Order: sequence, then C-alpha cells, then structure tokens
Amino acid sequence: MYAIPYERLKALLDSSLDVICSFDKEGRFIDANIAALKVWGYHPEELRGRFYINMVVEEDRAKTIQAATDITSGIDMTNFENRYYCKDGSIMPIVWSARWDAANEVMYCVARNASEKKEAEEKIKEAERRTHQSRQVFELFMKNSPLVAWITDIGGVMQYMNPTYLETYGLTEEHIGKSIYDIFDKATAHEYFQNNLKVIYNNQSIETIEHAQALDGSPQILKIIKFPIFQGSVVMCGGWAIDITPEAVLKKQLEENLERYRLVNEATSDLIYDWDIANDIITRTGNYAAMFGYNELTITFEQRLSRIHPDDAARVKASISHCIIDGRCTKWIEQYRYRHHSGQYRNVIDKGFIVRKEDKVIRVIGAIQDVTEQQQIHDEQVELNKNKDRLMSIIAHDLRSPLSGCVSFIDYIIDEYNAFSKEEVIDNLKMVRKNTQNAIDLLQELLLWAQNQMQRVACNFQPINPKAEISHVLEAMKKQCEDKAISVSMHTEAGTEVETDPDMFRSIVRNLLSNAIKFSPAGSTISISGTRGKSGLVVSVTDQGVGMSEILRHELLNGKNVKPCFGTKGEKGIGVGLSLTQSFIEKCGGKMNIESEVGKGSSFSFVLPCKN
Repeated sequence: MYAIPYERLKALLDSSLDVICSFDKEGRFIDANIAALKVWGYHPEELRGRFYINMVVEEDRAKTIQAATDITSGIDMTNFENRYYCKDGSIMPIVWSARWDAANEVMYCVARNASEKKEAEEKIKEAERRTHQSRQVFELFMKNSPLVAWITDIGGVMQYMNPTYLETYGLTEEHIGKSIYDIFDKATAHEYFQNNLKVIYNNQSIETIEHAQALDGSPQILKIIKFPIFQGSVVMCGGWAIDITPEAVLKKQLEENLERYRLVNEATSDLIYDWDIANDIITRTGNYAAMFGYNELTITFEQRLSRIHPDDAARVKASISHCIIDGRCTKWIEQYRYRHHSGQYRNVIDKGFIVRKEDKVIRVIGAIQDVTEQQQIHDEQVELNKNKDRLMSIIAHDLRSPLSGCVSFIDYIIDEYNAFSKEEVIDNLKMVRKNTQNAIDLLQELLLWAQNQMQRVACNFQPINPKAEISHVLEAMKKQCEDKAISVSMHTEAGTEVETDPDMFRSIVRNLLSNAIKFSPAGSTISISGTRGKSGLVVSVTDQGVGMSEILRHELLNGKNVKPCFGTKGEKGIGVGLSLTQSFIEKCGGKMNIESEVGKGSSFSFVLPCKN
C-alpha cells in the first residue's frame, strides 16, 4: 500500500475549511488542523491536551456527553449540533461528524462552522412564520371584506370564493371546485368566462362592467377588476367585484337631467350659473363665451365682482350678501353693468335663487340676461322725451314770444300810422325785421338740432377757406357785438384750406361766437384764431367772460344736457347750441376742447384736418 508522506498529509488536512481533529478516550484534544484557528481562534498547539467539554456551552454539555458515549459505543454520528466558546469569548454553533477507532481508542471528528446554516434556518423559520401570519391576515381580510372576491382557473372552475361571495349569491363552500356554468345561468357565465380568458391569455388586468342577479332576483350592475394569478406555470384569473347598481341608476338619472339641462340652455339666450357656496366656485353655461367673450366656465365670486362696473360692485355685493345672510330671502334680482372681454360694459339683469339645507345656504342657481339693447332703447326713449319737452318749451316761449311781439308791434304801427313820421316807421320796421331775423335764426338752429337728433344731418365735405368763412360769420354777427360794445380780433393763417362741410363749419363758429358774446361783459374783447398744428387747423374762440366751473366743463365735453344760463345782459339761449356744435365738430372729424376758469373767461377750440 502506498504511504502518504507526513508533510503531504498535513498539507491536505490544513487545506480543509472545516476543523479536522481527534480526541482520546478521556476527551482530550490529540491533534487538529489549522482550521481550528479560524473557527475557534485557537492554534492547534493550544488545543492539544485540552478537554473539549470545557469549550462546550453549559446548556449543550449534557447532550454532547451523551453523543460522545454513543460514538464510543460504535455508533457513527453525523450532523450533531452544539455550541462552542471561541477564544474571544463569542459563541459559535458547530455541526459535527464523528467516528470511534476502537483499536487505537481515538475519536476522529470533523467540525463545521454552522453560523451561516443557523442564519439560513432562522430566515426560513421567519419566512414561514410571516407566510403563516400573512395567510391568517389574508383569510381574515377575505372573511371580513365587503367586496366579492374569487379565483377561477382557465377552465372556468371556481378555485376560491370569499365568504362575501358565498353570502351574496347564496352559495356554500361546496360550490368551490365547480364550473361557473354550473353555478350561474348560461348568459351570465359566458360573460364571466370571456372576460376571464382575456385576463389569462393577455396576461394583463382589466376593468369592466358585468351583470349579475341578487338573491331577491333584482338585477345587479358590478364594477369588475380582474387580474392574472400565477401558481408556478399555471395562470388563473382573480377578481374583485363592487356592486354599483345604485350609482349606475343615479348616473343614468343624472345623464338624463344633464341632457334636459343642455336643451334648456340651448333654448335660452340667458346665461345660467350654479354657485357652489362652500367651495366658492361659480359654474356657467357655454353662453358665457358668446355673451361676454370669456372662455373659462368656472370663476370665484370675487373674480365675478371684479368684472362688475365699479359704480355697481359695492351695491351688488351688499345686496347678495344680505340675501344670503337673511334666512327669509329666497332670491335676488339685480341690474348692473358687467365688463365684456373687449373692455366694454354690458347691462345685465341677474336673478339668483338661493338653495338652503338646514337653514344653511349651499348653492345659488341663477340666470343672467343681457339687456344692453333694451337699456339703450329705454335710454334713447327717455332722451327723446326730454328733447321733445325741451323743443315744445322753446317753441312755446323762446320762438312764440318774439313773433308775438312782432305781430303786436306791427298792429300798433298800423293803428297809429299817422302818428309816426316816415323815419320813425322805418326805424320801427328795422326793429321788427331784426326780431324777425332772430326768430328765423332761432328756428333754423332748432331745425338743425332736431335733424341732428334724428341723425338726418349728413356732411357735405368740400374745400373751404376758413378765413373767408369766419369773416362771413363775423359780418353777420356784427350788430350783436356792437350792442354790447364787444370788439372781435381775428387771426387766421392765409392760404390754409380744410375739407369740411361749410354749413356745419359756419354753424360751429357762429354758435361759439354767439356763446362768447352772451357771457362776455360789455367793452371786452373776443379773439378768433385759426392756426396750423400737427393734427390740422386749430380754430379757437377765446373770451374774457364769466368762465365756468370744472364740473360744468366736464359735463359739456361729455355731451350732457346742461340747463340754459342767462348772459351778462340777461340774454337767454335755448340750451342746444353747444350740444349741436359738439355734434357737428365730431361729424367733421374733429374734437372740441374747453379751457376755462371762473371769472377769467373761456376758450373753445376744435381741430379740423388740413387739405394737404
């Protein structure tokens, strides 16, 4: 037999990661390989002669002694476990294999570090514990779940049904393992089976609607979530079901209500809105974009207020807040101006109906009607009535009085003709002629004003010489100036031409000059100028008269009707001159401006485009 040299045998034993050692019959170490240093921390030389039982943890010594007894009696031992103290004081689990050599009275052993094995075993035990616990929790969850749950295989056999499933459809655990075709009617089972196959073959979850029949025979609508379940290589279908029959019925009713609501919206031009008070969300119909030019369908109450005219916003907010707070109030009606997306304001009527629950306002349902055109018609009608009343007053007093005076004076001359000399008759006739001419001028101005109010005055644009036209007006009004000893200075640039309506231009200058004469003191000066500016010819009529307040100036420039005022010698106008003047200026493409200070006079000016 071939003998292995000692050095080679030692090298072979030292190459083992496990401790290879031997003990005598008293239990002392005889020898050990170098692995003892790594496993226990002892060098083989330190172990030689040491009793192994002293290295065993106290709790494991009894079973270790019993195992040694069995081994020395001739029983080979494998996978014996105990714990050893290491040199550093730590405890290490060891797995032993041992055999007794009776001839030499030596026990040969192999000791392996069992730490990794122990850790693995502990992990397996923990995993088993958790699995058991999870199964218990799962079974508890399924037992108490209000949802129907099940597992079906590819053949349609019910592999699992939770207690809720069994109770809902009057089934027992005996139905587990049966085909769905044996449990449900054919049509219902076929619907289930087809959806199961989609899940299994496509290997993906689906969400769908299925139908069933409750125990009382009433139809059910179920929201179904089905998903694949893998058991090794076998794929099954699991599922959850939620009874949505009440929700489905409500949804259908809601859809019908929404359809009726949509038809109502289409049938009306009003804007319908729903104000959720709790969340402060106002939802409007599609008419909002058509009516006001905004595309958003929801806004807050403050956003809505921000679009109401500043002069109306505080009143509207106060009115709405009062109705909401006052438990007796059920609705409000407000008229205000609402800003269009273009920046213009529209006149609207807002009717809001308050919905309360337990004396608490929860929402407001309302409608907004655009009454801009109706308001304009109403305002125009009011203005027409005012103008009619003014016209009748003027005719009854300002026009009738001078004509009646002329007639009376003529009658007097006729009756007393022989008492007058020829020169006195001529002087009196001149006076009659003057009063008659004033009446004709007044009538002409009234006719122009009335035609302008009815929008019947059209512009006849043609080139004119402003200087010549102004001179013509001055000549015609020379007598009025002389009566108050007022001098008029005129400065107009020569060679300037404008393209405008000559009649309107003369009327503008005549009214401005007449107005300046009326409110100027005797002996004062009025200046008329016509100068070229960047925008055209600037015509100004400036007096040294009584002037006017800023409020009156603002009202005149904004076209408001102003009560007629008496002049410095008691002259009375008809109150339409400046209104007619401003209208003619705008028709000719210009704009009137007024500069004035009380007690220092006024300057009326306007600009007309020059001809090149």
